[in-house]
Amino acid sequence: MLRRTVLVACFITAFAVTAASAQAVGPHWIWGPKKTEEIPAGKPVPVATEGTLTFTVTPVSGKPLKTKCQIEDRELIENPLGGGPGVDEMLSFNISGCTGKAACSTGALISFQAVGLPWLSLLQPGTPPIDEIKGVEIQEQCSGAVLSTYTGTLTPTVSGSALNFGGASSGTLEDAFKNKLTLKGKDKMTGPPPKTKIGAI
Repeated sequence: MLRRTVLVACFITAFAVTAASAQAVGPHWIWGPKKTEEIPAGKPVPVATEGTLTFTVTPVSGKPLKTKCQIEDRELIENPLGGGPGVDEMLSFNISGCTGKAACSTGALISFQAVGLPWLSLLQPGTPPIDEIKGVEIQEQCSGAVLSTYTGTLTPTVSGSALNFGGASSGTLEDAFKNKLTLKGKDKMTGPPPKTKIGAI
């Protein structure tokens, strides 16, 4: 009888641990950034962003080339039903107004264009939380002609109602020749009124 009781107790404990693991949640999107009011699960929220990012191309040989560009994007963020980590679908990522010393052989300035959208992302634990954006594709262009395509994963942090890119610490994109592209700067997030500030916790 004692053995059976011990076995039942072990089973219940194992079940409880499994159930707790199954219900474990990752970071969620909130109205914020300083509030703790979570966006209701199952409710996609349209978000617009804008900011200035520095695009740094580091060739396999040679010096890094930096270009500053204006960013505007549109995305849908959501806390899934069931308590999983917040998700994000980046529908557009417009890059314009690029300035800097990086130039083509023709003398025209280097520009960049996002392709392969939408990009999907998942919130990851961190202090602050991380928005892991997979399947990113960015073309380096010269007067509309594609010089290279950089692909990979970007991992900006979410704080101050913005996606914060920290250069190599926020992910490195790479082209077919192992040249690298990193992004640095702040991409401010704005939700629909009246709760326009967005955060994650």
